Amino acid sequence: MNPALRVVISLPLTELFNESGSTMHRRVRELGAKEILELIKAGPVQFVFVDVGFRPQWTPLELCYDCLKKQVKPNLASPSERVLLDNFPGGFCYFASQWIAGDDATIVVLERHH
Repeated sequence: MNPALRVVISLPLTELFNESGSTMHRRVRELGAKEILELIKAGPVQFVFVDVGFRPQWTPLELCYDCLKKQVKPNLASPSERVLLDNFPGGFCYFASQWIAGDDATIVVLERHH
């Protein structure tokens, strides 16, 4: 299969991939707003938005602050709380997790639930 055509088929995500194929990243932990802010204070974070039936959307590293403010914060769910989708703008939320691979930039995967 052409890696550029690959889509997410289920959540939670078990393997991170891009248009070139699978990456070496692995899930480290679930994140809430506080943990994401701590990661960003330490340096830029790359956000990857995933939704079943679509390719992962990798946000450029230089847009992490704007992305956090405009896209992530309003729809970010806490990993430890029960979620009511009607309480989020647009009726969807993101569950966040940190992924790492060696010395690469920190990646925050945002899994869309709707």
